[in-house]
Amino acid sequence: MRIEVNLLVLAVTLGWILPCTALAQNSAAADLTQLEAETTLLKARARKLDVLAQIATRQAEIGRLAAASSTAPAAGNPTVRAIEGVGTPLYATLQMNNGGQVDVKAGDVLPDGLKVVSVARGAVLVQRKGGKPYRLASSDAVPQQGAMAPLPAGMPLPPPSMPRSAP
Repeated sequence: MRIEVNLLVLAVTLGWILPCTALAQNSAAADLTQLEAETTLLKARARKLDVLAQIATRQAEIGRLAAASSTAPAAGNPTVRAIEGVGTPLYATLQMNNGGQVDVKAGDVLPDGLKVVSVARGAVLVQRKGGKPYRLASSDAVPQQGAMAPLPAGMPLPPPSMPRSAP
């Protein structure tokens, strides 16, 4: 009888332990499933951030390339001092690297091999042989046609003109 009681106690104990173990296993499986779902979501977010960073990098690179193609490199190129003319052709006065100045129009070739592609009211485009056209940088103030150039510092102003008297 003692063996039967022990078996009965064992059976009751196992009856309680086995369902608890099954519940624990189900809970662990649910936790693992939740953890895998969260991991997958975090990996997708990380990939999205990587792609956004690559897009931002490429856009910045495109911006730098566009800026470089529209303006001339600072070193080694003349600067635009003035743009003048009535109608066409317009002429530009360029300040050369050696300190000299030269007047050019579209089609002219400078001594350093730069070809003047066009002269417009706001820009002078030049091109190296086989290269893409780019805009020359302008000096501090490029006088526009019809605008009066400022007088040099220290130069006195001319006297005001006197009104003419009627004859």
